[in-house]
Amino acid sequence: MRGGGYNRITAIAVTPSPPRAFTIPWIHSFLTSDEDYAKAHTPKHHILRSARKEPSSDDLDMRYDVATLTFAGTIFGTIVPHVIHLDEHPRNPLSRTYTIQNRLPGQNLNKIWPELTISQKINAMHIVVHVMEKLHTIQEPKAGVIASLTRLPHSPDKVIPEIQAFNTSQGPVSASSGPADRPAEAMTTRQFLIHQSYRWKILEEDRDDGDKAPWYCFDIITQALYDKGFIPDDDKFYFCHLDLYPRNMLVEIKDESRISLTGLLDWDAQFAHFCPKFVAYRAPFWLWASGVHWYDEMIAADMPIDAEYRRLKSLWEEEASDEWKRYAYEPEYMIARRMFALLRDGIRHDGDKKEARSIVDDWQELYTDQRLATAYANDESD
Repeated sequence: MRGGGYNRITAIAVTPSPPRAFTIPWIHSFLTSDEDYAKAHTPKHHILRSARKEPSSDDLDMRYDVATLTFAGTIFGTIVPHVIHLDEHPRNPLSRTYTIQNRLPGQNLNKIWPELTISQKINAMHIVVHVMEKLHTIQEPKAGVIASLTRLPHSPDKVIPEIQAFNTSQGPVSASSGPADRPAEAMTTRQFLIHQSYRWKILEEDRDDGDKAPWYCFDIITQALYDKGFIPDDDKFYFCHLDLYPRNMLVEIKDESRISLTGLLDWDAQFAHFCPKFVAYRAPFWLWASGVHWYDEMIAADMPIDAEYRRLKSLWEEEASDEWKRYAYEPEYMIARRMFALLRDGIRHDGDKKEARSIVDDWQELYTDQRLATAYANDESD
């Protein structure tokens, strides 16, 4: 099956072997009904998720993924896969870390989206809104990845996530892809953004070609966001699925007007963690954008040319709260979301450097601040 950039996905079916003759299970099989016997020997369908490369010290312990997936399961129930087995031993048969999960029914929404009727697409929009609104209720005073879960002794179905800070490292992987180096601390949104910037600046000081200018600029933008009321101190951090696109949704078609959600996939810690509120309140703009624009958030507020997409956008705006639309559409929050991605993952290659400069330039178009231009000018002169 088609996998992602980090994991290979394999569908497997396990058929129980019939009992050997003249054994107790064999005798017992004659005493069971045909229906029970058939059920006991029906193939069980699973998903094998294995790492695409050999594990290294930079890789996130897959137990983080298991903890995140388990936490998501407490929120959404059976539409989230559950882990049957985790094997991290380097000498296992695959020579890779892997998990075995149950396989969920349904069709991939990404594959069938073009063929859906407008009524079915509207139904899908309502489903997406419901999923995101449910995620909006899961809040913590800390930002970071879920490292483990603590079950409450008197309520075993309820869990408390143990949150680790996003890791900052100089390796070639993203910041959330390495073992988190410290427990997360309760902070305001402004404090978190400033602290992440500080951690990256410390690393830049140890590099011969260190570039601290973007981080200083991000500090200026963060303070401006705070001073202008965009990131108030009472905002919490929200549990986000940052890859909540149709390729990670399974559905079943009920009729010409309705579909049902049967699976929410890809809860890897790389994409599912606690983020600032402005990240959680991003618009599901893929609903009214063509596939080639699904990642271009800048078109989120634009009115589509296609009548069907215009209707989907208008219906989402009718259903979404005013607060959600404000966080989704205001350019300051769009810039903040781009800035958060670099504050979380770091600036590691030329593409990241170009994005950092673009963020600063776009902010300058909104609010001219000489300090931003000076920060880059001073760095270049050094």
